Amino acid sequence: MVPFEFDSVEYFTKDGIRRDIAGITTDDDHSLCTEKQHLVEHALAGHERASIVVEDAPLCVALFLAQPLRDPETHNVAGVLMTFPLKALPASLGNYLPLIVTLMLTYIGAMIFALHKRSVASIERGVNRLRLPTTALASPDALPSGPSLRHYLLDTSAIIDGRIAMIGTTGFLEGTLLVPQFVLIELQMLADSSDDLRRSKGRRGLDLLNQMQKDSSLPVEVIDVDVSGMVRVDDKLVMVARQYQCPIITNDFNLNRVAELQGVKVLSLNKLSDALRPPVVQDQHLQILIRNEGNARQQGVGYLDDGTPVIIEDARHLIGKQVHVVVTRLHQTQTGRLVFANLMDEG
Repeated sequence: MVPFEFDSVEYFTKDGIRRDIAGITTDDDHSLCTEKQHLVEHALAGHERASIVVEDAPLCVALFLAQPLRDPETHNVAGVLMTFPLKALPASLGNYLPLIVTLMLTYIGAMIFALHKRSVASIERGVNRLRLPTTALASPDALPSGPSLRHYLLDTSAIIDGRIAMIGTTGFLEGTLLVPQFVLIELQMLADSSDDLRRSKGRRGLDLLNQMQKDSSLPVEVIDVDVSGMVRVDDKLVMVARQYQCPIITNDFNLNRVAELQGVKVLSLNKLSDALRPPVVQDQHLQILIRNEGNARQQGVGYLDDGTPVIIEDARHLIGKQVHVVVTRLHQTQTGRLVFANLMDEG
């Protein structure tokens, strides 16, 4: 067994002949045939070639090593190398095993596609039905800059919530609303969901984006940007916001907390809504329609005009009636505020 050298790689031939593939030389009178010489020369020169089928194992290894792994045609040589273990099988297996393996892999691929056809179809379609301008961003420098230009990242919850569409028409925000491609894909996945509620939310989000693109005074752009190594949309949003140094508009409490912990500015629609609600103070008198039962102490529940729940003690028997109440205390929660009240004496 004599080794030959190929770009610092040694290989032992079976016939005891030292073959210098790079130089197409041998140590004795044996030589490679002209066709194989041309084949190796083309491989080393990086010329385009079709799939090759040869029977000389050392030559195949040399061809494989001659091609860099990033070469899109390397798989052709790799496929050839895989034929040798199959060729070494008994005749009965060698003739039928490739066909059996091909049929099995075809069946497995068909089953995977059938089980996940909605996901595959939605990803393949992408965002074709949503005619929004798409801007590919390779770096923060790709964003237009200026003293009066700002950019805001929208997450899925803010889009579905819908209030951002109304805010956009008021002129309170200036700049551009950015929708990452992965957020749009998540909306598409929701719109194609088999669950009625999720499907309704996804379609609502897509419709609102279309409406905002047409009617809002704020430009809406879909940015073709992704974060490798991350799966969750929230994690990707935080990384993109840090990279482009722009705030996230969200309605998601958990995303709000995570982003703030990582130094990313967050504009919460819930906090904005609370700030715009008319103030309610202790001992204030209100007229409330009791709509639902409360959780304890025979409570009844009504609502202010802005949707704030008012919990009224000992008013369960008055459901469906207008009552006069006095505010006893206020309670702030993660999602908003609660107003507690007592019935006023009729006398």
